[in-house]
Amino acid sequence: MPAFLIVPELLLNQTDMDAATKSVLSLLITFSGIGIYLYIVMRSERKKAQAKQSQI
Repeated sequence: MPAFLIVPELLLNQTDMDAATKSVLSLLITFSGIGIYLYIVMRSERKKAQAKQSQI
């Protein structure tokens, strides 16, 4: 999870974009990554709950 906070900024610092553009892109990449991670975890937990429910 900490990689979502650090990696986008490190990658964008290698470019020659404006500071404002880097900041916005870093924020978008960070929130998108966290959102995708939460979606995957939620889907996985839902499958576990359904499997457990079907065993009962």
